[in-house]
Amino acid sequence: MMPGTSPEEQDLSVRSLSDIVQAGEGAHAAGAFVNPMMENIQAQVKEREQMKALAQIKRAESGSNYTGYAKATGSVSKDDNLKFTALLTSFWITILFVYGFCCEYGADLLDSTERMDGSYLYYHNIAIMIFVGFGFLMTFLHRYAYGAVGYTFLISMICVYWGVVCTAFFHQCQTHGCDHAKIPINVVSLIYGLFGAGAVMISFGGVIGKVTILQLLIMALLEIPIFCVNEMLLVTKIGLVDVGGAITIHLFGAYFGLTVCMMRKKYAGGSSPDNKPSIDHDIFSMIGTLFLWICWPSFNCALAGEMEQLTIVNTIMSIGASCVAAFIVSGFLNHGKFDMVHIQNATLAGGVAMGAAGDLVSAPAWAMFAGTCAGTVSTLGFKYIQPWLHDHIGLHDTCGIHNLHGMPGIIGAIVSMIAVESSEQASKQVQAMFIALGFAIGGGVFTGFLMNLCQSIDEADMFKDDLYWETSRGYWRPARKALLERLGRCSTEEELEQGIERVYLDLTDHGSKKGIDTHVLEMSLHNMNVSISKSEVEKMVAEVSTSGKHIDKSEFHTLVKDMYHGRY
Repeated sequence: MMPGTSPEEQDLSVRSLSDIVQAGEGAHAAGAFVNPMMENIQAQVKEREQMKALAQIKRAESGSNYTGYAKATGSVSKDDNLKFTALLTSFWITILFVYGFCCEYGADLLDSTERMDGSYLYYHNIAIMIFVGFGFLMTFLHRYAYGAVGYTFLISMICVYWGVVCTAFFHQCQTHGCDHAKIPINVVSLIYGLFGAGAVMISFGGVIGKVTILQLLIMALLEIPIFCVNEMLLVTKIGLVDVGGAITIHLFGAYFGLTVCMMRKKYAGGSSPDNKPSIDHDIFSMIGTLFLWICWPSFNCALAGEMEQLTIVNTIMSIGASCVAAFIVSGFLNHGKFDMVHIQNATLAGGVAMGAAGDLVSAPAWAMFAGTCAGTVSTLGFKYIQPWLHDHIGLHDTCGIHNLHGMPGIIGAIVSMIAVESSEQASKQVQAMFIALGFAIGGGVFTGFLMNLCQSIDEADMFKDDLYWETSRGYWRPARKALLERLGRCSTEEELEQGIERVYLDLTDHGSKKGIDTHVLEMSLHNMNVSISKSEVEKMVAEVSTSGKHIDKSEFHTLVKDMYHGRY
């Protein structure tokens, strides 16, 4: 709005631009109009004409009443749901067949009359980390909470079933050749399945919000066997010491996911307006952090055997130190204030750093030092390294898995090289680290290539739940904010009515005079810089309109009044 111009005058200039410009040009020749005012009005006319022309081109290309982009996003959701359902059904039938004919409960389950030992407690805590910890940690995106928790739930369970089979299969291949016995199912085998799910969830953190559910399922199904082969070779062939999976789980999962991100650079979505957190979602994410932080010692010591107590204490000392270090460094980097991203993630880095050496470190100070280094490096990674990678090589890492799992995984490998008793074992740790990186990068390239063969999400629909989930009224929030900003402040009910009428006339100037239909509302909100998809707009219109097709004047007045008074 030009200085000194009332809302009514500005609205008149918008609704009658052509007449005003023609009259204004004559007046300008006579010196009656001020040049800046005329230039502003002419610019609005030009912008309006360009917008209408672009909309016509897109409608012609799509062959519908909606923009080409909206049609494309709708087709992605429908086709991918069908393909995803078909692939998941096929996988589940196969898994049922495999478990029916190739698996059996172990003798320790069928013959034992003793009470369960501590293995179920470890399973319980690790399951909380995978399903609750990782799930809620990734809910920070302000419009991607259902996907974070829901996909973590589904994909992790798929990975557990798939991981149990793959782990047992490759280990039997290595020890018994082709003479395979039935796979024994017990609590320990389920823990191995959870470890595989953990690696996939780490990779998921890099691509979250940017892939379809079909692409995510493909990534999970391919990553699990690669993870199992890598783990089998490193532990049984190389002789790696990695009790808590700093190398086989965290380092592998992180660089597998980062490689997939690099293979999908053109679908990075870093500039999407929905690639941002919100206060309430950050709180839910912090809940995930706390669950992970509390249960991490179980993750590291589940397979430690006789050294489980030492592993538990070392993990607690290390992860506690990373918590303190993250707060210290975050405060220094932000002039005395803390960054929630740092606290959600870097406070956990000590648990990763102690993954390979939890049963080797023999002094508390060394465990605390390792955690301090991991927390510091992780925080610096979020502040400096992650933006640098995005700006220089186009690597968009949604959750910052490089900072929480990648670099702390390398620190864990280094700690284990120092803590082992012989130079020969230290050499094995080095070899294993580079082999794990090779498997992660190679597997990520192959998986990313196959994912790119599938239809991908348009950037306008990235980081949103509504493409695959039935969402609640939360999808109104951006539109509500934009409409109320357009309305302005009203001191009386009469001013409110006049303001709503101005907004209504402005919106219907884009298209239908009968009311505000889906296309009109979508175009108007996009012009207000509101990132919104066709499906969201359809829900909005259907919820408010009695006809289900367009919002008439009275319905629009009622809706905006409710918004203004906080009832909607």
